[in-house]
Amino acid sequence: MRHALILSGILICGLSGIPTVNGQDPPTSDPGSVAVVPVAKERMVIPSAANRDLAPLMLEGPHPTTGGTAAAHRKGDETSAAMDEPKPENIRKLRLAYDQHEALARYTAKRILATLNSSGAKLTPDGAEFAHQKPELRLRVAEAFEARQRLQHAELDWLRQRLDRIEEQIARREPIKEQIIDRRVDELLNPYLQWDPSKLQVAAGEIRKGVKPKETSGESAADKEQRSRNNLKQLALAMHNYHDVSFDGYNSFPTAVVMGSARSTRNGKTPRSWRVDLLPFLEGNNDLYQQYRMDEAWDSPHNKKLIERMPDVFRSPYDDPKSTKCGYYVLVGPGTVFEKRPLGVRMSEIVDGTSNTILLVEAKRNIPWTKPEDIPFDPEKPVPELGGFVEGKFAAAMADGSAHVFDRAEVAGILKWMILRNDGHPIQVP
Repeated sequence: MRHALILSGILICGLSGIPTVNGQDPPTSDPGSVAVVPVAKERMVIPSAANRDLAPLMLEGPHPTTGGTAAAHRKGDETSAAMDEPKPENIRKLRLAYDQHEALARYTAKRILATLNSSGAKLTPDGAEFAHQKPELRLRVAEAFEARQRLQHAELDWLRQRLDRIEEQIARREPIKEQIIDRRVDELLNPYLQWDPSKLQVAAGEIRKGVKPKETSGESAADKEQRSRNNLKQLALAMHNYHDVSFDGYNSFPTAVVMGSARSTRNGKTPRSWRVDLLPFLEGNNDLYQQYRMDEAWDSPHNKKLIERMPDVFRSPYDDPKSTKCGYYVLVGPGTVFEKRPLGVRMSEIVDGTSNTILLVEAKRNIPWTKPEDIPFDPEKPVPELGGFVEGKFAAAMADGSAHVFDRAEVAGILKWMILRNDGHPIQVP
């Protein structure tokens, strides 16, 4: 029920269908206030991030920690920055896919009407003239419906992620409440005083002009475990969104090593990691994806420069903050979600159940994040070592998108069956 009230308000206000007039979308005086698809006759009108979908959470007037207005300090404020983020590439692609299906449905209807009108017959929707034409149109409308469902599932997941981040930011500020208050007092007395928000420390009273605060991590083992699960959830969500976007009419998870222009290993000669192909589905990383040269090796002079820009979501919180070694991998082998084959595995092929099948694992390996290498798995051999950051434990995301921390000894007897997607062994995942 987390975020239930906020999300229900968003769904009621932002995701309600609004009919159009004369086949056109309703006009708006503020182009930034809504995102409306021109070709849709009856569409969901989605409020933009900055204006409506999280409006109840936005602060007006003087900024409570840095002074001035909220808009003036939005660049340095994490919560405002989270609300101002543009929608990720996968949502734009899903919206485009929906637009195309809707346009095709309209074109089909127009063509049917033009054909029948040319006959000169009196037409009624229930008439026999339409009987043999409706199945084709119904198929097009059904495709548009499914495309819209995928789009709005992705938008809802995106909103949930953003709300999670805002919730975490609120929790992080609570322990340094006294520092924030002291800083605000100083700012009110000296409007020209400039502070670096990254210098806040847990010990109150250390934020004073000219005093360099002590270095401290301030993150407990429980915090790191939670952050690792959150990383896995984000990666699993990106995997699902990747699956929902059709490439050449084929929906699937990525292959562990991608060699084609899209999701196929059949075309192209230069291998790249699934982590590169997931970038457009991870918020704020589409530019990095565009800079990666698909026709060059991962360690070419150009692509090698991008390694140091590894997104935090690929780094284990237990690792060095400057590490470019990936902390999350897929298992590659017969019967896994990422078994070696020309095209990726589809959701429908996970016959053992998505909640029982491992999608991603946290593991300590000396592998740069762009390198097309993961963890090999052979069902006839012992399961490879997973985890490695915390003794006796490893984190994993299941194919349903959930993330867990498992005790290695507790799941030792079923771990192989958790990795296989179609073995048929009934298991109870703890």
